[in-house]
Amino acid sequence: MQQLQMQKDKLDIIEWIKHLEDSHIVEYLKQLMSSNDSDSYVLTEEQKAEVRESHEKYLSGEDKGFTWEEVKERARKRFDEQKP
Repeated sequence: MQQLQMQKDKLDIIEWIKHLEDSHIVEYLKQLMSSNDSDSYVLTEEQKAEVRESHEKYLSGEDKGFTWEEVKERARKRFDEQKP
């Protein structure tokens, strides 16, 4: 991701959080922040192999992947489905 776009995305997220009223999302974000320790998660060899395979498929054109907009929409739908 280009640096300028990343900065814009971060500012958009900050603005969104400032107006957030859903305590479940706030709690989820707090958990996400506390688990964002790079030493706290290590991929297994099986997971690494899966990532390599997926990357090779992407490079070969076999799997085109998703746009950022598609990923955001899928994530929002999944998140909405999990709301109580």
